[in-house]
Amino acid sequence: MRSKTSCFNGALLRSGMKRFWPLWAGYLLIWILVMPLPLLRGLRYPGISAMEFREWVLNLARFGGEIMGAIFAVFSAMAGWSFLYAGRRASGMACLPVRREGQFFSALLAGFLPLAAGNLIVSLLTLPVCLAGGFSPAVLGEFFCISVLMLLFFYGFATLCAQLTGNILILPVVYGILNFVAVAVDFLLHLVLGYFVYGMYRDGMVSDLACYLSPAVGMIARLDVDSIYGQTPQGEYVVRQVVFRGWDLLLIYAAVGILCIMAALLLFRRRKMESAGDVVAVDFLRPVFRWCMALGCGLCLACLMQAILYWSQNAASSFSTLLVFFLLGAFIGL
Repeated sequence: MRSKTSCFNGALLRSGMKRFWPLWAGYLLIWILVMPLPLLRGLRYPGISAMEFREWVLNLARFGGEIMGAIFAVFSAMAGWSFLYAGRRASGMACLPVRREGQFFSALLAGFLPLAAGNLIVSLLTLPVCLAGGFSPAVLGEFFCISVLMLLFFYGFATLCAQLTGNILILPVVYGILNFVAVAVDFLLHLVLGYFVYGMYRDGMVSDLACYLSPAVGMIARLDVDSIYGQTPQGEYVVRQVVFRGWDLLLIYAAVGILCIMAALLLFRRRKMESAGDVVAVDFLRPVFRWCMALGCGLCLACLMQAILYWSQNAASSFSTLLVFFLLGAFIGL
């Protein structure tokens, strides 16, 4: 018999999708409650225009797609990769006659496909509402693309985070921290420097680079739904066009999500299954994790104590006090 190498296992895919069906059902139910039903109710109000309907759907894709994608991506990763966090299940998976690539892509698709299918089902359920109002259904295609691209990034990023730890409770913590770490570090550094550098204000602003490196913040700040107005012959201004701004950024984030999946595959191929239960599952990242924890705890404690001791902006700040609390926080983080 001719042998072949498979990077996919249908039995593992079906098992993963069946075991966690309440999660996929909850995702679909929430989308139904926030999109087709409110849009159907909105048709009762006279005078709703095609541009208002389009703006409504695109804003749902922009905000709802990010919130739902960010939250359910990590839940889906916790479900799909749950076998990595229990010693017996990890050992049992390692004994299966399935290559690591087959296990990886089966678990990956078992978590991603139901969520993407949920977005498709919601778009199809909204189609009759769109046709009943006489609106163009093209906006539903845009909704599906926006929500799936967001989901692709967040799920790919959550998959990478899942390979970094052996504890299922640490996974959402790592996922949440890495989504906001650039903005947090940039804000804390500006806050500290604002006490001692002349001309630097503690205004709470963060740099554009920090926003881009914090995807959850970057999408909120850089994606937009823009209404273009035009003037009628009677001199009235009406909305002529509603466009989604940020396709290039969204495609970049989706590409980063694919890169995260590729990096996760490399880690999974060399992962030690006996690392189940460990906070950090990758050996060479353990010292990096410790020093990052030390830096983060040091900055947080220093800024907190500096704000408590020198609350007034006119009060003289002490660098020595800041340094002491920074070293104390770094020691606690280690």
